[in-house]
Amino acid sequence: MSLRLTELKKCGKMPETHMAQVSWLTDLIGKMQRIVELGGKNDDLAASAFAEPIFNSILTLFPSKVALKLQKRSEECGKRSKERMEYLIKELEDKRSDANRLDKLYGHKDKPPFGGGGSGGGHGSKGHTAH
Repeated sequence: MSLRLTELKKCGKMPETHMAQVSWLTDLIGKMQRIVELGGKNDDLAASAFAEPIFNSILTLFPSKVALKLQKRSEECGKRSKERMEYLIKELEDKRSDANRLDKLYGHKDKPPFGGGGSGGGHGSKGHTAH
């Protein structure tokens, strides 16, 4: 279980751009689903998989306002339960869907503009004028 906890922490903080959030949330949700699967194998693994340090590691990846909201709502399912983890997965799937919609709505602000940049006309140092 310590390996799973290390994997969670490697996700890093939630990115700011919508496109990056979609990828980040997909990775995080996958790791959380593997924890649920592992916790379903036996009672000892369940006690570790759904322990407070696992939930705290997940929640601290988010900005404080988001983390607080997720914490309050998920604790209604029980502080240490499979249902709480499943609730968080569902909420994060919704966040991923929202980030995807926002990325499509606002465009890919984190991608370079199409066509590149540059200020020259591409004519070299002599240009088109005859000498």
